Amino acid sequence: EVDGSQHLEQAEYDAERTKYFKSKGYRVLRFWNHQVMRDLDTVMRVIWEEVNK
Repeated sequence: EVDGSQHLEQAEYDAERTKYFKSKGYRVLRFWNHQVMRDLDTVMRVIWEEVNK
């Protein structure tokens, strides 16, 4: 999940989505827009490490 600046309503919606995905056995990883744009290698490494747990 890539997050940017958001309003309260969006944060509440994201929290509900995260709760739903967790209830289905998924782990949600969140990254800020600037992390993806400026440091994609680190983002990809974190994702890879989580997939391989």
